[in-house]
Amino acid sequence: MLGRRISSRRLGREYGAVRSNPAGCIIRPDRRAETGRQFDPDLHTKPFTRHQLASLIQVSITVDSDQADAVVGRLFDAGIQGVELVDSDTDLKMGLRTEIRVYHPADSIDELMETYAPLLPDDHVLTVNQVSGSWRHSLDLDAVELGEQFSINDHASQYPDRKTLFIDVGSGFGDGLHQTTQLCVTAIEALSVQFKSGFTVLDVGTGSGVLALVAASMGVDVMAIDIEDIARQACHDNAQKNRLSHRIDVSAKPPAGHRSDLVVANLYYKTLFEMAPQLYDWTKPHGRCVISGFTIEGAEPLIAHIEQLGFEMDSRYTQDDWCALIFIKGTAENQETS
Repeated sequence: MLGRRISSRRLGREYGAVRSNPAGCIIRPDRRAETGRQFDPDLHTKPFTRHQLASLIQVSITVDSDQADAVVGRLFDAGIQGVELVDSDTDLKMGLRTEIRVYHPADSIDELMETYAPLLPDDHVLTVNQVSGSWRHSLDLDAVELGEQFSINDHASQYPDRKTLFIDVGSGFGDGLHQTTQLCVTAIEALSVQFKSGFTVLDVGTGSGVLALVAASMGVDVMAIDIEDIARQACHDNAQKNRLSHRIDVSAKPPAGHRSDLVVANLYYKTLFEMAPQLYDWTKPHGRCVISGFTIEGAEPLIAHIEQLGFEMDSRYTQDDWCALIFIKGTAENQETS
C-alpha cells in the first residue's frame, strides 16, 4: 500500500491547525461545524484518553478519488478528528478510488456512524476495522479497580486483595472503565451468593468479555455472545489469557431454547428495548436479568417496558448519571395469576 497523509500545511490552510496523536493520525482542534448540523463537541473533538487511544477503531471509507477532498472537508466540518488518505497501487495508477481512514475510540463508534451517513457519496464503501500495532501497549495504562473483588491489568500488584483479570485494552470492546461495566460487575457480585454447581450465566454483547470473565472467575459457566467477529475473538483471547476458556463458551448467539440462571446485558438503550423479549426468553423462571447501558433519566420507561413482559424489578444501582437494574423472572404460573 502506498500511503499519503494530508499535509499539515494544507490542513492548516483549509481546516485549521493540526497535531498528531500516538496512533499516527491527524487531530484537529475543537471547532464547531460550519454546516449547520447538530454537533456534539464532546463526542467528536474531546481529546482521547489513554484508554480510548488503546482501543481505537479505524473506519475505512472508499470513494472516487475526485471526491476525496470534498469528503474530507465535510468530515472535518462535522468535527471528525483523525483522517488519513491511502491509495492502493492499482487505483493510484488509474486515479479511480481513494481510501479515507478515520480513527475513533470504540466506545463512540455507533453514534459516529450516524454522523457519517449524510456526509458520504452514494457509491462509497465503508468498513470498520480494529487498529493494531505495538504502540497501543506502550501507553503504560494503570491498573483499574473493578467492583469490590476484582482489578484489571494489575501487573504491579497494586491491589493484592483483589483478583486480577488481564484484558487486552487494544481489543476495542470494553476495558472495564465505563460506569455501566462497573455497575454490572457490582450486580454480579451481589448475585454471586446464588452461584452453585450448574449455575449458568449468559453475557449478551460480551465485547472483550469483561463481565464473562468476572462471572467465570467466580466458578460458574458462562455463554458469551456477540454479533461482532472482532468482539468474539477478543473475548476468546482474553478468556485464554486468564485461563478461563474451560468456563466461557463464546458464540454469535445462544442455541435454540437456551436459558440461563443469570442474563447480563450491557447494551445501548435502544438495543435493550428491542432485545427485551429475547432477554426474557433467555432467562430461566426465577432467574435474574441484569441490564445497563443507559442513564438514570432513561430508566423508568425501560422498566415499564420490561415489566410488561413478565419481569419484576428487584434492585437498582447507580454511578454518576448511569444506571443498572436487576429483574426477576417469575414462573409461568405466577404470570398467569398476576
